[in-house]
Amino acid sequence: VKGNRAPTGVNLPPTISCYARAYMEKRVTPMEVADYITNILGDEDKGKALNAFVSFRPAQLREEAEECGKRLKAGSPRSPLEGVPIAVKEELYAEGYQGSCGTALPLGERALPAKEDCAAVAALRNAGALIIGLTHMTEIGIGVTGHNPNHGPCRNPYNLEYGTGGSSAGSGAAVGAGICPAALACDGGGSIRIPAGFCGVYGLKPTWGRIEEGPGPLDLCKSVGHVGPIAAYSEDLAISGAKPMAGKRVGVFWEWLEDAKNPGALRKGRGLEVAEVVAASKKAISCMEADGAEIVPIAIRKLEEIRLSHAVEIVSSYLDAMGDLYTKNKKVMGLDTRAKLGICVGFTAEHQIQSQRVRTEALEIVNGLFDHVDYIVTPNTSITAPKIHPNLKTGCVDVDRDAQIMKYMLLANLTGIPAVTLPVAYETTTGLPIALHVMAPGWEEEKLLAICLWSDTKFERMPPK
Repeated sequence: VKGNRAPTGVNLPPTISCYARAYMEKRVTPMEVADYITNILGDEDKGKALNAFVSFRPAQLREEAEECGKRLKAGSPRSPLEGVPIAVKEELYAEGYQGSCGTALPLGERALPAKEDCAAVAALRNAGALIIGLTHMTEIGIGVTGHNPNHGPCRNPYNLEYGTGGSSAGSGAAVGAGICPAALACDGGGSIRIPAGFCGVYGLKPTWGRIEEGPGPLDLCKSVGHVGPIAAYSEDLAISGAKPMAGKRVGVFWEWLEDAKNPGALRKGRGLEVAEVVAASKKAISCMEADGAEIVPIAIRKLEEIRLSHAVEIVSSYLDAMGDLYTKNKKVMGLDTRAKLGICVGFTAEHQIQSQRVRTEALEIVNGLFDHVDYIVTPNTSITAPKIHPNLKTGCVDVDRDAQIMKYMLLANLTGIPAVTLPVAYETTTGLPIALHVMAPGWEEEKLLAICLWSDTKFERMPPK
């Protein structure tokens, strides 16, 4: 399919509407799609090299494809999603599939093949979507690079030597590679938006509570966790009419944007890629202004307190979700996971109370800003996808690197406001994607969908390798 803003002669992967149209015109069947995906995932140089899926059941996929085909043949598709392949993060239950939240913890019956779908998967399946398997995630969702010692590294479809970001690594990789047009993911600290940005696609973290969280093998980060889609195109996030940027007020905290070039980001020779991230963000903002948006300088107070409050919230949620499983079986977990959790086991009730105070204040700050702007715009990450270490067996803890990846994510998680990742450029030496991050007021996802549709007409898209 010819994608929006694709270079001449370049074809991008199909959209959801392409699948619907092809089925309607009888050019392809869901069974043929299922067989194609099965062949791709079994190919050593393609699906297996990408390592995006951890649970895949070809027989179940063909069985469900046959049912989709019957409904299409009878002229009674359940929705435009009938027969469209959708992947699901291993953190969520999908009937028949076996997931473990990426951990080797002895989860017992919770790690057996799921007997029913979680709420989000059930909604997709009721709409006729073809669930194709569970995707790779970092162990218990605590990593942001896409590496998991239990599954190995998930690889970036634009350059297999680089990571995908996490923790929804496989969902980002599967959509970025064109295996499916959309995937379900979860986001407690950027886990939808980071892999979407690193893999060159869209990622929407909805308002907290918009989509029911879980259930899954472990109900992780309840207080800051969100379920949402990663999609190849803006039209796959929702069917909506694009609205012009004219009259929109775009808030930019310029000092924070420029802070992408801080010493932690510039270490290990990252100066060029960081400069390109900042330049691409500024270019995208200038494009908004050229289309009639008003760029409003803003300041966001207490960003350091917000970062620390989020750390207390999310790690406390992880420890609570695991309970005795962690204290009795921590040695089976990856060293990187144990190191991150070990730093935070000393959090007290006093820390939790202070965290909630900061959270309340953060909500007041963002609500006050949205009295004056429609959007808050930042880079998605300070750096592009990190390279995968060739001999990494136990995971890696790199505090500086992870801080640069998560820098712009945490405000939206702690306050629950919706946010989206927009692919806007590619790094010159590696070809890795660069993304913009846009936040909107709570329960106003339509504003984010509108800016996604606008961006699809403005920024050139390149296919993955």
